[in-house]
Amino acid sequence: MKIQGLEKLLRDNLNQPKKLYEGSVIKAKIIALDDNRGAIRLFDGSVFPAIFLSKDIKKEEGFLKFFIENLDNETVTLKLVESKQEEKDFNEVKLIADRLSIPQNKAQELISSLVKFNLPATDENIILLNNTINIIHKLKGLSDEEFKTLLDKFFNIKLDSSQLEFIKQYLNNLEDIDTDFLCFMLENKLSMSIDNIIKTKHFLNESTFVNYIIQNLANHTNTKPTKIYTFAQVCEELSQNFSSQIEYNNIINDFIEKFDIIKMINKNYSFYFFNTPINNNLYQNSIIIKNKYKSKKVIDINDVKFFMKVVTPHMETIEAYIHKQNNNILVNLKCAKEFISLIKGQTDVLKSSLHDVGLNLLSISVDEISNSHKNIVNFFNEAIFSDLDVKV
Repeated sequence: MKIQGLEKLLRDNLNQPKKLYEGSVIKAKIIALDDNRGAIRLFDGSVFPAIFLSKDIKKEEGFLKFFIENLDNETVTLKLVESKQEEKDFNEVKLIADRLSIPQNKAQELISSLVKFNLPATDENIILLNNTINIIHKLKGLSDEEFKTLLDKFFNIKLDSSQLEFIKQYLNNLEDIDTDFLCFMLENKLSMSIDNIIKTKHFLNESTFVNYIIQNLANHTNTKPTKIYTFAQVCEELSQNFSSQIEYNNIINDFIEKFDIIKMINKNYSFYFFNTPINNNLYQNSIIIKNKYKSKKVIDINDVKFFMKVVTPHMETIEAYIHKQNNNILVNLKCAKEFISLIKGQTDVLKSSLHDVGLNLLSISVDEISNSHKNIVNFFNEAIFSDLDVKV
């Protein structure tokens, strides 16, 4: 039995622009909203600038039904259609929950995450997710004495207080791991061991060790310091110049430790690393783009999402979550709390610069940076379907 989302069925049609007509009714999700102006996303992923006539609408409400009052220069004027939410049939979910002895609400959560990542909700996948999340919750809930007793009884390992504290601190890295992150692991065919989960989280949150490596490579090979490296190029040049990396043993060890994880993720996501020296300061940059096609790394410039991170010498880390569709762009910036006002004050400059090159900035927001691993995973795998396609 498999439960799959409709997203896979429509993926091949994303390049066909959706046509809108005045007087028609559509279902759309509000993805940007500021003083009744913003943008919508349709089921097929198409993005349009919009004006909303209705009050009391929120960006978080998911897919809503709208009547198109007017269509002018690709900007749609929309009126919310009042309708009762259709009742959803969870009979199949209940059958699965009963068969696998999982609470129905938890089965729903696991299945929804699998659909979000375009993964089949097989019994095997549901059980794997359920068991892993249960183990994580149990580890987080153990008291110090329970933890020491467990290791002593089953592994004959006795810990002193400092060793116990070290392990507990290590396991604290599991605090914000959820089913979506586990589905990201599953999507990239990564083993769901506790160690692997933590290493994957660390890589998404902190990849500057790769920037230090390419900086060192540039110093030893007379390479242009601003050269952009793919993951494959980092591996190739590192293997050819490994002896020059002795002074960076800890960084090399970090790379080797996470190599298999990065290699697996790199099959579905493209990584780019580069450094920018400005006025004797070094800016460490990285970009992630999810591959649209499984067989080849091709970027569709008319419909692309990319994540960019810049580690700065004076403003800590700045992240940009950018979605470009045709000439429309949506941007979410994240930075340390003390720099939010400063960056907000420069957004008009960005909007003007984009306008000068023919791009329309539909929305820009600036938020405090946190939980990068969760934001990255959800940004690239945003669910566009509110219902499940249940197939037996």
